[in-house]
Amino acid sequence: MTMMRQRKIALIALQETKLTEKDKEIIEKENPGLALESNPNNSKAGTAFAINKDIVKWEKQEGRPWKHVTIEKGRISKIKLEWNDYKMTIINIYMPNTKTDKIETIKKLRNYLESDQQDNNLLLVGDFNFITDEQDQSPPHADDPGLTNEWNKLEIDNDLVDGWRSSHMNDRQFTYAQANSLGRIDRMYAVRNMLKDC
Repeated sequence: MTMMRQRKIALIALQETKLTEKDKEIIEKENPGLALESNPNNSKAGTAFAINKDIVKWEKQEGRPWKHVTIEKGRISKIKLEWNDYKMTIINIYMPNTKTDKIETIKKLRNYLESDQQDNNLLLVGDFNFITDEQDQSPPHADDPGLTNEWNKLEIDNDLVDGWRSSHMNDRQFTYAQANSLGRIDRMYAVRNMLKDC
């Protein structure tokens, strides 16, 4: 919470949280300026949003200016924020490890996005556990084509852009290291019109 307060961060999306309801209660009690919205899965996986109540303020009688929805238990959750005349939807993803499970999760997410009315301000963030561009892996190599094709459909259908990659076309940075392999598996996608305003 100290970092969120010092850096004036309104919200952080967390993956692989493994939070229990008891953990959530303890954290919120020890950090009264923090609200947690958690999507646990029996101490496996898990996503959560940490919200800085000093920034995302609300009148108690009006209720919280956000709504949290679990899309897939322990894997995908959504928070819809509405405060200070601003609306944004953030989908937090912790992708499974196997190719088959990843493809199935992407298909579920595509179906959800097709059926749910989204704001123009949509972000998808998370630990994707795969790469979509071979320069995002060292040594460079492409991920499974079936997996990346499925993800590309989701990007195109929702007019999403990899925010970091669009600003750093030729740069190579990584968010994950394992033995002799590096990967940029943690990413943020935004609806294209949001990037025009950045």
